[in-house]
Amino acid sequence: MTTGKTTDVTINDDNASSKTNEVLSDLNKQDQAVKDATAKQQANDQAYQTATTEQTDATKQGQADLDKSTSDLDKTVDDAKQAGIDVSVEAKSRRTNFG
Repeated sequence: MTTGKTTDVTINDDNASSKTNEVLSDLNKQDQAVKDATAKQQANDQAYQTATTEQTDATKQGQADLDKSTSDLDKTVDDAKQAGIDVSVEAKSRRTNFG
């Protein structure tokens, strides 16, 4: 929201009605601008909440997938060793910094 210049209004008997209407019109415009800004802020807040929830859910799912893959690998290695196959595993960790 931006503000314009401030104007002094002198009201007398000759211009009371027209000046009052000008002031009321200006106040109505300001009120609408505040309502528009409030609506935009609410939309931004909702978008932030949605993005945060989706990021948290994706992180949890990614960790669950990684845990399952690790468990599956451990089972496969154990099965191979029980079958007499010599197996070695090398794990590498990679992290991406999104911050």
